[in-house]
Amino acid sequence: MNIAELPVEVWGLITKDLETSDVVNLMAGNRRLYSILQSDVIWKDIVEERWYKDILPVQKPLRSPDKECYSIFQTRSRIDRELNILIDSIVSKNRVPLKGEVKRALVSRIERIFYSDSYLFIPELLRIRNHLSIKSLNAGKGYLWKDKEANLRARLNDARRVYIASVFLEALQFESLFRLFTQVFLKGRAPSSVEAFLTEFNLIDPNYFELAPLRQETIYRTIEIYHENAKSFESIGSTLRKIVTIIGYLFRAIAETSMKYPQRLPPLESESHIGSIEDTLILRNYCGDSSMQPFNVNAMVQEVCSRLGFHVRINALCIEAKNDDGKTFIIIAGGPHITIRSPEELPDRFSVFEGTTAYCRFILETMYGSSFDRTVYGTRGILHPERSFAYDKYAEVNTAVSHRGTGIGRQILGTSFVRDSSQTIVQRLLSFIMNGCTAEGLTKLIDVVDRKRLPIFTIMLKYIIRVFDGRESLKRIVNGKLKGITSIDFDVDVRAAFGADYDRKYWENKIPNGLHVGDVVFNCNHRPGIIVAYRMRDQSPTCLCLMTNGFLQINLVEELEVGEFDDDVVLAFAEYDQLGAFFSGFDWKKRRFVE
Repeated sequence: MNIAELPVEVWGLITKDLETSDVVNLMAGNRRLYSILQSDVIWKDIVEERWYKDILPVQKPLRSPDKECYSIFQTRSRIDRELNILIDSIVSKNRVPLKGEVKRALVSRIERIFYSDSYLFIPELLRIRNHLSIKSLNAGKGYLWKDKEANLRARLNDARRVYIASVFLEALQFESLFRLFTQVFLKGRAPSSVEAFLTEFNLIDPNYFELAPLRQETIYRTIEIYHENAKSFESIGSTLRKIVTIIGYLFRAIAETSMKYPQRLPPLESESHIGSIEDTLILRNYCGDSSMQPFNVNAMVQEVCSRLGFHVRINALCIEAKNDDGKTFIIIAGGPHITIRSPEELPDRFSVFEGTTAYCRFILETMYGSSFDRTVYGTRGILHPERSFAYDKYAEVNTAVSHRGTGIGRQILGTSFVRDSSQTIVQRLLSFIMNGCTAEGLTKLIDVVDRKRLPIFTIMLKYIIRVFDGRESLKRIVNGKLKGITSIDFDVDVRAAFGADYDRKYWENKIPNGLHVGDVVFNCNHRPGIIVAYRMRDQSPTCLCLMTNGFLQINLVEELEVGEFDDDVVLAFAEYDQLGAFFSGFDWKKRRFVE
C-alpha cells in the first residue's frame, strides 16, 4: 500500500507554513488526490479523466472515440478554453481593471469549479491560487455580497490540498528540469538523445502527455520501414539522397502511427494535416487548426539518422546534411514536401546550429514561454495561426510549400499552470548555465529565489551546484543562502506531517514481524529504505520509510521485509546532504540507527 511519496525537503517546507491538521487531513482524506500526485504521469491521468470520463470504459480510457464522443470532446475543449480565458483574466487583473459584471462572472465560474471534481482542475486551481485575491476582486466596490465572499473564502480554504499540491508539484517539476539540465547542459549528452528527455515534460505540461510515446513509436516504425526497404535503400547513390529518403520514411511512419492510434489522434480533416502529430493532437484538444514549430520533427529526423549511422545537424528551421563530396545542403522538411537548398540561397539564420543546448533551450522556452506577458493566450504552449506571426519561414524558401501557412508567432495558445515565479527561475537558470555558470549569474539567480521566498528552489540549486567541478565558490554562495532560509528538523517534520502518534522511539521489538525503527528494509517493489517512524492506527500498523530515491513512503508492515543488501545500497542514502544530522546516529556496520 503506497499512500504517498514525498521528498523529505518538501515535507519540511509544507509543514513550515501549514497547520498540522491540514497535512494530517490531507494524508487521511485525500488519497484520490495523492494517487494522482505521486504518479509519474500526473497530468496524463488528469487530462485523460477530464476528457474521457463518462464516455469510455474506465479500464480502457483510450479506446477509439466515435463521432458522438468527438462532439463531446469539442464541448470539453470549449470549456477548457473558457477556463484559460478566465484564469488569464485573473492574472491580468492588475493591468486591466475589471468591470463589475466581469468580476461576478469570474466568481461564478470559480465557484462552479469548486463544486465539481476539483482534482480534475488542479492546473487551473494552482493558477487561481497564485493569482486570485478576494480583496482585489471585490475592490471595495460592493460587487460581492458579504455572504458570497464568505462562501468563496470557505471554498478556497477547503482547497488546502491544492496549496500543498502546488508545493509538491513545484518540487517534481524542478527535479525533472534540473535532471535535464545536468544531463544535457553539464554532462554533454548527444543531441540525438534529447528526445528521450521529453518524457520528463509529462510533469510540466498536460498538453503534451501523448506526444513523447507517439514520437518514440514513430521513430521505431521509421527504422522498421528502413529495414523493410534495405535493398532499395542501399542502391541509392548519394548520402544526401539517403537522408532525404529517411525523412520520407519518417513522414510515412507518422501517417501510419496516426492511423494505428485513432484513439489518440482524431480523424484528419484534410491532407494538410498529414505528417504532424502535434497538429492532430491540437485538433483533438482545441478543435482548431494549429501547428507547432517543426523543431520536434527535425529532432526525430536526427534521432533516426543517428541510429542508422548518418550525421545531421538541426535547428528550429531546417536540417543540415553533407553529401559524399563534402558539400553542405539545407533540408526543409515540410511534411510531404521536402526542399533542398544550398546555404547560400537561404537567410543566415538557416545556417545557425548550436547543438543540444539550443534544442533544450528551445523546448523550455516553448513550454514556459519566452515572454512573460501574461495576457490572454500570451502563455506558453502551442502556436496558433489565427494570431499574428513574425514571419512565415516556408514562404522564404519555396512557394510550393508556403500554402501550409506554418509560421513562428508570438501569440501562443496553452494551458499554463506553472507559477510566474517558476518561469522567472527557469529563465534565470538558463541564463546562468548558458553564460558559463559564473558567480555573478548565480548571485542573480539566488537573488530571485530569495526575493520570491522559495526555499525549494534553493535546495534544488544546491543539488545542481553539486555536479559542478571546481566550483567551490558557487557552492559556498548557495550554502550561505540555505543556512538563512531553510531549517529542516526531521523529527518535527515527521510528527507534523504524519501525526503525533508516529514515533521514532520504537527501538526493540515494538513493531510486528520483528521490525524496529532503524532497520533497512525492502518494500513490495523491492526498493530499499530505512524505517524512520512507526504508527499503529485502526489495527493497521504502518511504517514511515525513507527510501533510497529520496522519498518518504508509508508502507504496511506486512509489506516490508528485511533482505540482502550491500554497501552500495546503504551508501545510496549518503547522498542526502540535508539529512546529515539525521544520519549521525546511523551505525553503518549494523545497518541501523542507534540511540
